[in-house]
Amino acid sequence: MHWKKLTNGYLLIADKGEDVEEAILNFCSEAGVRHGFISGIGAVRDVELGYYDVELKEYKRKFFGGSFEVVSLLGNISLYNNKEFLHAHISLADRGNNLVGGHLFKATVSVTLEVFFIESKEEIIREDKGSLKLIR
Repeated sequence: MHWKKLTNGYLLIADKGEDVEEAILNFCSEAGVRHGFISGIGAVRDVELGYYDVELKEYKRKFFGGSFEVVSLLGNISLYNNKEFLHAHISLADRGNNLVGGHLFKATVSVTLEVFFIESKEEIIREDKGSLKLIR
């Protein structure tokens, strides 16, 4: 993973074989940013997605093997227990242009992943992993 500071944010490039979450959180550590918003495109493989079942109050997870085009990666970085925490959703297309999406639990970059990061000037704090509870 490498990144560059831009006028209005940062551009992160994750390389083939990198774990998506690790790459984004490593960027946060290297750049010294703790709060912000991400948007990305690229290609990933071996993805674990989730759907939050409101009635059961738990995620239903599903694994998707193979390679996928990242149609959209959206999320935020907040602090949970004083550590950077990634909450992201992703939309993926397979080779037949069929779409799947959901909460991102795991993915490996298969070609590249280009992520635009906008740093928040305000603190974004999570009191639990489920949802944002406090913005200071």
